[in-house]
Amino acid sequence: MKIKRKTMRRDEWRGISEKTFRQTAFDCPGFSGAVGLLCIRRAHRPLYVGEERLCVVGEGVSWLELAPRDDYWFITAMFDPQGRLFEYYIDLTDGTRVEPDGTVWFHDLFLDVIMTRGKSPRLEDADELRQALGEGLITQAQYDRTLEVGNRLLEGLRTREAELRAFCEARRRELLGGTGVTLGRPPF
Repeated sequence: MKIKRKTMRRDEWRGISEKTFRQTAFDCPGFSGAVGLLCIRRAHRPLYVGEERLCVVGEGVSWLELAPRDDYWFITAMFDPQGRLFEYYIDLTDGTRVEPDGTVWFHDLFLDVIMTRGKSPRLEDADELRQALGEGLITQAQYDRTLEVGNRLLEGLRTREAELRAFCEARRRELLGGTGVTLGRPPF
């Protein structure tokens, strides 16, 4: 078991053979951080997940990514080729970091919050979080904070998903060059 370093550009994903990427700083009440849009043009092989066999890596799929400056989560909102948001995949982290060249990255602390269109949000990989604590990869404080943030996000998705959806759709339009309207804060 190892803590993974992930970047907003997702250069560590070897299955993506061609992509475009845009990133910007974003500040509004309730959210300050980086927003990125990764558009997959070509994949070595499409990646399908879940019972629904959702294509999360494939031609035309795009990922809107939100990395807050002062919190411990990283949202990837996945859009199908028609521009419909079909899944939120939220990594719990030890915070967002930004390199001098603008590279945004985080350490993935195993626990995830996932919500697929038409389904209730759920926590995933709590067993891996416990294992990381047992192996000394994370501290008790990191473990406790990660669980607390995960439960807060779970509740936010249950009660305010429509607000998050509108926020993500607007940010995606803006990064695609459209005329997105600046909305308020995401629900977390």
